[in-house]
Amino acid sequence: MKIAMIQNNYIVGDFEGNLEKIKKSIVDHSQSDMIVFSELSMSGYYPWDLIHRPHFMTKQEKSLNEVKELSKDTDAHIVVGAVTKNESGVGKDFFNSLIVFHHGEEVFRYHKKLLPTYNIFDEKRHFEEGNLSGLAELNIKGKKQRVGFFICEDGWNDESYDYITNPVKEVVKEGASVLISINASPSNLGKAQQRDKIFGAIAKRYGLPLIYVNQVGANDDIVFDGASFVFNQNGEKQVQMKHFKEDAYVYDTLKHTQYLSPTPEKYEMIFEQITLGMKDYMSKIGVKSIVFGCSGGVDSALVAAIGAISLGKENVLAVTMPSKYSSTGSVTDSEDLCQRLGIKLLNMPIKNEFDAYKQSFLQDAGMELKGVAEENLQARLRGMMLMALSNSHGSFVMGTSNLSETSVGYTTIYGDAVGAYSPIAGLLKTDVYGLCHWINQKYRDVIPSSIIDKAPSAELAPGQKDSDNLPDYDHLDAIIKQELFWNHLNSEEQEKTQTLVDEVEPAMYQKVLRLIDQAEFKRRQAPISARVYPMTYGSGRKIPVVQKLIAPKQELSYQRVSSRKP
Repeated sequence: MKIAMIQNNYIVGDFEGNLEKIKKSIVDHSQSDMIVFSELSMSGYYPWDLIHRPHFMTKQEKSLNEVKELSKDTDAHIVVGAVTKNESGVGKDFFNSLIVFHHGEEVFRYHKKLLPTYNIFDEKRHFEEGNLSGLAELNIKGKKQRVGFFICEDGWNDESYDYITNPVKEVVKEGASVLISINASPSNLGKAQQRDKIFGAIAKRYGLPLIYVNQVGANDDIVFDGASFVFNQNGEKQVQMKHFKEDAYVYDTLKHTQYLSPTPEKYEMIFEQITLGMKDYMSKIGVKSIVFGCSGGVDSALVAAIGAISLGKENVLAVTMPSKYSSTGSVTDSEDLCQRLGIKLLNMPIKNEFDAYKQSFLQDAGMELKGVAEENLQARLRGMMLMALSNSHGSFVMGTSNLSETSVGYTTIYGDAVGAYSPIAGLLKTDVYGLCHWINQKYRDVIPSSIIDKAPSAELAPGQKDSDNLPDYDHLDAIIKQELFWNHLNSEEQEKTQTLVDEVEPAMYQKVLRLIDQAEFKRRQAPISARVYPMTYGSGRKIPVVQKLIAPKQELSYQRVSSRKP
């Protein structure tokens, strides 16, 4: 049986555009026995409450009818993912479904049985759990093939006890001779290895080939890496499709040929994740260019490099906005960086605006701006200038904050926190440095060493450094890892993280935890960023803005287990 695995990049709700991609794939692979698309391929994953708009289902039905009609022109069975109505009148209004078309007819339908409600997922908000068999008996070239279908989460429970139902085991018991999973499985560090372990074990355990087709592309903060694969009946990988790119491959269950695209290492994976997230966010909205504040620091340097490499240097505008507290290096390092990258740099000092605003405030409010108010005024003047440039050129402002800063609130709301997107806001500071070194190795030192080596500082006050009020970033990031995704670390990573945390004084540890909680209101208003780690702030973490639960350090007990959950 020849199975065409189609790894497309869809736009949520773009039924016409998604349909064109699906139709082209069907025409290109019409000689296959089966053409398999990913989960919710008709609408794109995840549509959230768009599902409740009346024209959502109307447009999808039109697209499904076109796919059904096109199936008349090929002998291939066409497998798509779609939202379908729950006509029973009991439970939620919709199912997350898999539909098979053949010769102009719908010949099989299956509804996803395991609906995830953890991390970034909340499928029970919209879908009812399915109760149909996943076993399809399909007539392929005159032979009856017993195919076991399931959808994404259905396959993550085969060796676990998170759900009572085990859809994979069910179709195997019913006599499946091949397993096919359609997926919208988001990417994060370690996810590819996690999938290999779980689905390779399924194929080996049941002695059946397993075909896994995943979506690729970014929708809001979620990035899908594609990386579709096939494991044979011995649990050996025979197919590994491309990571972070559209791809298609025809797998022949009889010939067992190999197609193994390389799996990216850590910093290549982070680079691809971040750049795909940014490019798709912009292109799917319809914006081509970016503008950002270039401080001469490592964070804005990384944003500059990512923008120039992924969008093209002609689409990137950097702006240095020195104040009286800025070091000479903030300008000269910015000039060096932008010259190496070939991007335009504007020099727009804020001293005059800063002095004028302080004088006006004193005159009108009857008080002098001092301390934090004076420091943050500088950041807000810079944010105002960037937004003015954005409005003038039609470019997106890119934020330059990293995950370590946003964790503890070391950003100025309405200042350096402005932006339509924030490429590195999902990246810990230690990995910011790691990614800079990786980029310099790959692209020949485009980020000056003077930027990478300098002590981090917001430069909002004389002699200011990040380390004045925080632990160094190795220790700060360890606390953040423990707070955000401890159970997703392996035992070695947990040991290393715990050692660093133990070195932090209890008072400083408490301070960091308080800062993390106090900054929740800032993060609620922050620009979207690509998710990099298994758990991060945003859609996958539900913490109240107003709350007072912080445990003393000596009472914290972190169980050293590693979760398999994505």
